[in-house]
Amino acid sequence: MVKLGRSKKSISKEFLIREYINNEKSCGDIAKELNVDDETIRNRLIEYNINRRHNHTDRTKNKVRYLALKPKRIKISLKNLGDHMEKGKYAGKKNPFYGKKHTKETIEFMKKISGRPFIERFGEEKAKEICNKISIATSGKNNPMYGKNYQSYGLVKRAKESKGKTMEEIFGKEKAKEKKEKRARTFRDNPEITKNFITKLKKTLKENPEITKNVLKKRKKTLKENPEIAIMSKIKLRKTWDENPHILINAGIKRSNTIMSSPEIRKILKEKRSKQIIPVKDTSIEVKIQNFLKQLGIEFFTHQYMKEIEHSYQCDVLIPSMNLVIECDGNYWHKYPIGNDIDHIRTKELIKKGFKVLRLWEFEINKMSIEEFEKRLNAN
Repeated sequence: MVKLGRSKKSISKEFLIREYINNEKSCGDIAKELNVDDETIRNRLIEYNINRRHNHTDRTKNKVRYLALKPKRIKISLKNLGDHMEKGKYAGKKNPFYGKKHTKETIEFMKKISGRPFIERFGEEKAKEICNKISIATSGKNNPMYGKNYQSYGLVKRAKESKGKTMEEIFGKEKAKEKKEKRARTFRDNPEITKNFITKLKKTLKENPEITKNVLKKRKKTLKENPEIAIMSKIKLRKTWDENPHILINAGIKRSNTIMSSPEIRKILKEKRSKQIIPVKDTSIEVKIQNFLKQLGIEFFTHQYMKEIEHSYQCDVLIPSMNLVIECDGNYWHKYPIGNDIDHIRTKELIKKGFKVLRLWEFEINKMSIEEFEKRLNAN
């Protein structure tokens, strides 16, 4: 029997007699099975002249099921009734109302009362009495949550149970994925919540540096154990930077400001730059001059860090025997024919310190032969 997409005509009389009368199912249960409204089943029962049970019998059966499934949640006043219902004392044909019908007067009265508040049903005086009785029965120590805050109680209990465990260990992989996705959606849809969450997190991390260490250690472990997560996090970071470049720029500015503010970090960076070879690959004009020096048999050093001067830098070629610095200046980068201001300052500083400086332009080196280069060296 197909449950989904069942048409009204396919609900046969035999099916309804079997399910409604023999199996004693309610109209709501049959409607859920067939994916249909309750009214359609009630109409079919009227068409087939099947004697209907009143709603009261269906409610008692549902109550029996509820009490049988969840006897722990029953109040003290319903405890004895729950025991009887669980044993099946009033189930099915044992129920004294089984097969019986209410009178027309009771049915009309119940129709008037159903879905209305106590005041309309019983009047003000009776309604107050009933409400007072309910409040007395569930107030004070009779209330199971007496002296407990539901939220704090639940949070403390959950924290104790889930201490030192991941979401996958607590809920399983499927539920953990669903919960993570829900949390991500809430943060995407509600930017105010994300801001509040981040501010609170920052405060807790500043106040408790031990928590930050533990969090970083756990993150490193997870990334080592799960390289897929690390790759996905990098991809997400790149996407955020591409979509929001201002975030990357602001982060870079903050980092540079913190670095340049301390003089100790400046010294460390300067030492590191002195050892770093810039550029990584020599230009064509630099290579040509180096080959000339090799042919002439002159010993030289490339990219030597000149720390003797104030504006220290890496020179192109240094010949220690001649105490000579050769600079191969590109026409574009070094602004031919004027030259950069920093280049003029560095040449003056090198001459003051006792070095000779030979600056060669790109167009000169391209036309230059080894004989011309030797003449220029001897001239210095």
